[in-house]
Amino acid sequence: MPQISIVSSGKLERNLRLDANYYLPKFVENERFLDSIGAIEIGDPRVSRLVTDGDHGYPTYSDEGIYYIKSRELSSLGIDFSVAQKVPHEYAERLGDRCRLNQDDVIVSIVGTIGTVFIVKEDIPPSVLSRDIAKIVTNKENVLPEYLYLFLNSRCGQLQMERNSGGSIQTGLYLYAIKKIKIPIIDMKEQQELARRVNRIVELKLKSTELLDNARDLLSQDIFGGTVLMSL
Repeated sequence: MPQISIVSSGKLERNLRLDANYYLPKFVENERFLDSIGAIEIGDPRVSRLVTDGDHGYPTYSDEGIYYIKSRELSSLGIDFSVAQKVPHEYAERLGDRCRLNQDDVIVSIVGTIGTVFIVKEDIPPSVLSRDIAKIVTNKENVLPEYLYLFLNSRCGQLQMERNSGGSIQTGLYLYAIKKIKIPIIDMKEQQELARRVNRIVELKLKSTELLDNARDLLSQDIFGGTVLMSL
């Protein structure tokens, strides 16, 4: 059954988009809902202090140095450092803080697989971001990073990223589109409660990872120690 959205000509002119997919009912309804509750754009200084992407250069990788994170190493569970490549310290230093990954940064994959969101809460090795990933530093007076992380993972957030991604050869979500994503600013006490839950999830994830690593070590000791017998 065909889907129909009615959009004013002024809306078409402001968005500079004429493709029908942009005006699918699910996208239009999501935008109307966010407007009705007074959501504001992520690029607004009330929401963010910095919205940027990573390095646009062509680094030479090395065995030693600083991790260079691309979208393929990013998942909703975190960053897979076991497969991430490294760049020399000198190269990473030249990139500066804009590309450096810091505590409480909210990062989003913007090339290839669009919309994978992660928040840096646990201790991670020194790392810089490639152009595949955007990072958002929130204005904590109004928006806690944990709240932004949860919102971008919500249906409202994911629909906006899906709507604004484009590209004829490789799908991408550009920085200007990230800045235009709308988010409602909710009461700080509610945000603090959400942040407490996110931090608890991170704590449990780290503990479960540690327990899994311990179990693997024990299994390896048993197998290679000869106490586990395998029969066909």
